[in-house]
Amino acid sequence: MIKTSLFNGFQTVIPSKIRKKLNLSINDSLEWELTDDNEIKIKIIKENQLKDLTKFSINAPHKTDSVDLKRKSAAGEF
Repeated sequence: MIKTSLFNGFQTVIPSKIRKKLNLSINDSLEWELTDDNEIKIKIIKENQLKDLTKFSINAPHKTDSVDLKRKSAAGEF
């Protein structure tokens, strides 16, 4: 078990061993839940980075206009 302290403003530090194991970065968020047993569950919400979204690229068989695709998407045409 790893122990940390509370600082001004009730801030604490996530120990480096845990940060590294969970691959946490400064863009990630933590979601806190208090159980009926007064225990805290923490859920990690990873921030998607642009490099992570490249795996969703689409290869179109013809020329496309990204501005037109965005307009059609916003209008619900897809």
